[in-house]
Amino acid sequence: CDRWYGDDRQTPAHYGEILHGLRSGDSGSIAKALRYVMEPPEIAPVLARATTLDELLQSGRGREAISAAKAVLKDSNEHPILRATAARVMGASGPSDAVKTLMPLLADPSRLVRSEATKALVSSGGYQTLSGTRQKQADLAIDAIEDELMLASDRAGAHMAWASLSEQRGDYLEAAEAYQNAIRVQPSMSGPRTNYASMLDQLVSAAAQSREAQSAIVQLFGGSGALNELMNQASEKAAQLRRDELPLLGRDAKLASNNADVQYRYGLALYLSGDLLAAEKQLQRAAELAPDVEIFSTALQLLRERINQSEK
Repeated sequence: CDRWYGDDRQTPAHYGEILHGLRSGDSGSIAKALRYVMEPPEIAPVLARATTLDELLQSGRGREAISAAKAVLKDSNEHPILRATAARVMGASGPSDAVKTLMPLLADPSRLVRSEATKALVSSGGYQTLSGTRQKQADLAIDAIEDELMLASDRAGAHMAWASLSEQRGDYLEAAEAYQNAIRVQPSMSGPRTNYASMLDQLVSAAAQSREAQSAIVQLFGGSGALNELMNQASEKAAQLRRDELPLLGRDAKLASNNADVQYRYGLALYLSGDLLAAEKQLQRAAELAPDVEIFSTALQLLRERINQSEK
């Protein structure tokens, strides 16, 4: 290459070096990543730029990632893959900032960009602040996402995605139905029961102070009984869902014995079931497989402290 292109040829850093720096916590890689996201396509492939932008957010550099995302979205000629990633990153911004940036994208020529902008508008909390014409515009975009997801209605993942979006919108009845559909179409798949149980637990926890949560529990479990009775039904339903999910998570942990995320999820499920020693074993496995992931080692440490306290 030196002979062909000469000493002055461009030698940009390979994106693998930048991604490694972000994942290993190298603070010097932040500036490199920000520059790389804005590089022209002849220097940086669009998929690598999109991945770098996403990794900026995942590495805890939300402010920098959001700033870069806004810069990307200012250029309507930028590749839809990068613009869609930038729209998704805006989901980590505040509601007002998200509304200002994302609402125009609901009419973007690219379906991918429209879809990601709509999801980010909901996840940011911006959708919940809309009213009138703008809310109707967002609702139409959300309906389009449902139509898109239901093209794969025979897969649990499609129903789970719709359930998650519905839950974020505060439509808990729709979310519950979607979780149930996910369980129905793929009963042996892990995930829907855990997510459904988590939603019910959050509603029960919030019911003491939130009328919205109280109303959701009444809708889900019928309005004939007292609120406390309905809350108990919700808690019992969540516990049953987790019991049903536990053997499926155990199966996944055996099949993917070297996957740290799977071991971690199984460990948390065992903890919630009350089997602390088995949970410790799984969390230790997750921490060994991914020693750089702080949440795994922290969970293991907290569990061991809990076990030590119970033994005293």
